[in-house]
Amino acid sequence: MPRDTNEIVEELNDFVRLSAEPIITIPWRDFYKLCTITRFKEARGEEIQRVARETFGLFVGYGQSVVVVCHDRNFAPVAK
Repeated sequence: MPRDTNEIVEELNDFVRLSAEPIITIPWRDFYKLCTITRFKEARGEEIQRVARETFGLFVGYGQSVVVVCHDRNFAPVAK
């Protein structure tokens, strides 16, 4: 049975908070294990993004190879 969205988001927040970097990447196979799923559904991904944003100000992005998670702040500004 898939984990509750709030539990997933709390764990993602802990990963970022405890990381030495302001951004983390999670390979898809590890993200599936984290969520206890065998298939990714777009609606579930959108729910994770919404809850992460509302609860912790986290940005969750889904790429081809990894899931990217970071806090929504300017942690690496581009020099002008």
